[in-house]
Amino acid sequence: MAGLVGVISHDRTRPLPPEELPSLISAYGALRGAQHTERECVGQWAAIARIDGNVAGRTEAGGGSWMLSMGAMHSDGAVSPTRPEALDGQFAAIGYDAASDELSLLSDPFGMQALYVCERSGRTYVSTSSAALACHLHAEPDPLGLKLFIRAGYQFGPLTHWKGIERLDPATIVSFGPEKRQRRVYWRPRVDERVRAMSYTETVDHCVDVALDTVGRRLGGSSSVWADLTGGFDSRLIAALLRRLDVPLRTATSGEDTDPDVVLARQVARAGGFQWHHDRLPADWSLDGPMVESAMAWGDGSLEVLQLGEVLWRHEQKRCSSATLVTGGGGEHVSARPWVQEYVRAGRSRTVNFDNLLRMRYLQPVDLSMLRSDPTPEVATYCRAALGERARLYPDELNTTKLDAIYAYKSTGHFGAYRSASEAFVRQEIPFYYRDFFNACFSAHHRWRNSHRLQRGMIERLGPLVAPVQTTLGGPGQPMRISNAHRFVPYYRDAARAAVRKLRLSRPSPKPGAPPNIAAARIKVVDRLKADGVLDARSMRSADLYDPASLEAFVAKAEHPAFAGWPMLGRVVTLELLLRATDPATSS
Repeated sequence: MAGLVGVISHDRTRPLPPEELPSLISAYGALRGAQHTERECVGQWAAIARIDGNVAGRTEAGGGSWMLSMGAMHSDGAVSPTRPEALDGQFAAIGYDAASDELSLLSDPFGMQALYVCERSGRTYVSTSSAALACHLHAEPDPLGLKLFIRAGYQFGPLTHWKGIERLDPATIVSFGPEKRQRRVYWRPRVDERVRAMSYTETVDHCVDVALDTVGRRLGGSSSVWADLTGGFDSRLIAALLRRLDVPLRTATSGEDTDPDVVLARQVARAGGFQWHHDRLPADWSLDGPMVESAMAWGDGSLEVLQLGEVLWRHEQKRCSSATLVTGGGGEHVSARPWVQEYVRAGRSRTVNFDNLLRMRYLQPVDLSMLRSDPTPEVATYCRAALGERARLYPDELNTTKLDAIYAYKSTGHFGAYRSASEAFVRQEIPFYYRDFFNACFSAHHRWRNSHRLQRGMIERLGPLVAPVQTTLGGPGQPMRISNAHRFVPYYRDAARAAVRKLRLSRPSPKPGAPPNIAAARIKVVDRLKADGVLDARSMRSADLYDPASLEAFVAKAEHPAFAGWPMLGRVVTLELLLRATDPATSS
């Protein structure tokens, strides 16, 4: 699929060196591969390229103006590089407006498609791959960026693995005009007080109507899409919505036969009449070297490669029948998930409890025995500052609204990271992060979102046949009534247990190790890396992070069938492969 790279001189009287853009394209291609390149030059001061540009992603804006984009870009009007307010979806774009002689870099409204920039030597470098920029510019690793990933398993906000390379924030436009450069935010979610004042039934009706209208405009003309389906609320709502809009869809669920998600998704598909695919990995599935390298390159080192390699393999299989994958990412904004750690304070205060947010949700306890020192305090300081800025955008709102905004921002490191990586094989659409759909749910009164009430009401309206099926959280996907109240006992029982555990600050029960075939594939990767010396703490590029003896002991545990440390080991592997791939000594 597609990617973007570009170089812009801040001084238009200083032409770019002729080799600058080809060198950046080469760095991108060495990591992700490149079959076709579409280039645009603006005088001699700016050069832009869309990699694999054979996929439609060029828009003529009239009068010599143009836009190069990648991802899932939608528009409710004429596309203009200087007026992005009409744009929606998950995309990155670079456009030129001939009338104003202005070049613009644009991130999507929620920043779910990564776009990176770096200012150096009087130029701005841009790419959808931070690793490509790091290779081209010989950027030094940023210790805080590395620590955030190793501690949390994700990155969000402007911080990356590299000094001087930043990820653009949501809804950001960086423009280069004849006289000056400027950066501004072109859109932000706003609370609609009219919606906030609606009753429960009115809120359900409004959110359903907005969802049908918005998703109908974005996906209504699709010939065929894949849709993730689990036993939860989010994917069920999206599948019901697509079916109501008559979008041809195939649903898919990954996992073992006895996994609750698989069992319940099969029931949902049968009840709703969805075409359903159990997305099994072959018994002899192998996470081969090229797939691990692809996961490192497309994940940009912000997703652990052992797990991402499995995800991308599944995407590659789906591409054979449809290159569009619709996910339920962001469905948390239709529920109380962003603020559950506030407990009784939710909706009763304008103050966010950042201690609870970080300790219980974003920086949960993990095994840090292999590290030289605990990075948690430093990482927590960054998280408080970055997330606190999101909260301060809504000074007069309750903590529930502030936490909604915080959750969307932090999700650039999860849903956004997976969305960006998916471009290796498919185009991923995230309807919950379409602007109008999000804003409707964002404006809903928090009490209607508690206990999944809004989700249940919407599912019943959109898919009355799938609503009665049980969910993984307990209780059906429909509102509670006297006739079905007994079915909600597991939901409230499990919620109470989770609350007690978090209040006591006790760790959840250890998650089981990976299924045998996945564990075997991962062990083979680790054994190969050990044989190649990649995980030898004495020669690792990331050696400063680890205590050598503790790391060796931790890696040795991976041979055990019940090993539960795969997420952390995946982070270790990811950082080392990333630093090796971008090290001038090994990548040249």
